[in-house]
Amino acid sequence: QTGCKNIAFLGSVSSLPISNNRRMGYEDALRKHKIVIDKNLIEVCDTVELAKQVIPKMLKLDPVPDAFFSINDEVAAYCIQIVQSKGFKVPEDISVCGFTNSYITEVTYPRLTSVDQRGFEMGKAAARLLINRIEGKEKKEGIVSRVIKTELVVKESTKPVQTFA
Repeated sequence: QTGCKNIAFLGSVSSLPISNNRRMGYEDALRKHKIVIDKNLIEVCDTVELAKQVIPKMLKLDPVPDAFFSINDEVAAYCIQIVQSKGFKVPEDISVCGFTNSYITEVTYPRLTSVDQRGFEMGKAAARLLINRIEGKEKKEGIVSRVIKTELVVKESTKPVQTFA
C-alpha cells in the first residue's frame, strides 16, 4: 500500500519454522498485492555480520530494491544505516521494516517500522502451556501451536500509505 513493488526479504535459514513462516507471510503478501516473487530478492540475512555483506550486494541489483523486510529489528536497523551510507534516503528511496518491535525501533533514524510479535503475550501463552503440562491439564503430547496475532507498527522508515482514487 506504500507503492513499493521491488521488496527484498532478509530472512533466516529455511530449517527454522519461524523463518519459513515469515518468508511465507512475505510471499503471501506479495501475491495478495499481485507483485511477482523474485528469488533474487530473498536472502539469508539474520545477523549483523551477514547484513554487512548481503545488503550492499542487494543495493547493486537492477532495479535496486525499493523496500527491505527483515526477519528481525537488529538487521533492519543495520539495513537503514547501510542504505543511508550508500547514498539512499530512508524512506524516500528505500523503505525498511523489521520484525519484533523492540527498543531498537525508537533509536534508529528514522524510527523503524516493525511488526510487533507481541512477545509478552507469547511468553504468557508458553508459561500457561508449561504450567498446564506440569499440572496435568494439557494432555496433548509433543509440539503444541498457538497463534498470536501480530501488528504492524508504522513509524518513519517506510513510505506513507498511498491512497488510490
